[in-house]
Amino acid sequence: MTVAAHVAAISTLVIAVVGCHSQTADPDVYRTDSIVLERGPCTFGGCPVYRLRVAKSGALLFTSPHLVSSTDTVSNGKLLGLLQDLELAAFFYLPDRIEDNKHFCPGIAADFSTVTVSVYWPGGLKRVEDYQGCIWAPVALRRLEDAIDSAAGAGQRAPSTREARGARR
Repeated sequence: MTVAAHVAAISTLVIAVVGCHSQTADPDVYRTDSIVLERGPCTFGGCPVYRLRVAKSGALLFTSPHLVSSTDTVSNGKLLGLLQDLELAAFFYLPDRIEDNKHFCPGIAADFSTVTVSVYWPGGLKRVEDYQGCIWAPVALRRLEDAIDSAAGAGQRAPSTREARGARR
């Protein structure tokens, strides 16, 4: 069996196991009202802290306790890409807290932030808290977080972790 086949088999098994324990109904991802990404502080400070909200209309709201809030728009193509990334990550089947799931977080590294992704749809909400110190967190979830940041231009709005830590010293 090839490496790709092994990865596909393991991914399917993990999604099946996690899906069996999910209490959230699987909504139609394309009926999503908004996607919110929140990056929290690191234990010892220095990580960028902000909140992004992308609405189905493409409206973007960026807020941060240390930076000026801003509004913008996200293209339909980027929004569609985020919805596809939600499906790829099997987001609605993930545990609410990655840190509490020993399959995804058998060990914890210190001084990382928590990234919370919340998806709102008519009549529902699914929120996943992902402590970045969990080294076995689902790759598709981490890619979703990065895709939300990228679509919203977070790199231009908030300093990187390295820049923030450099400013702290």
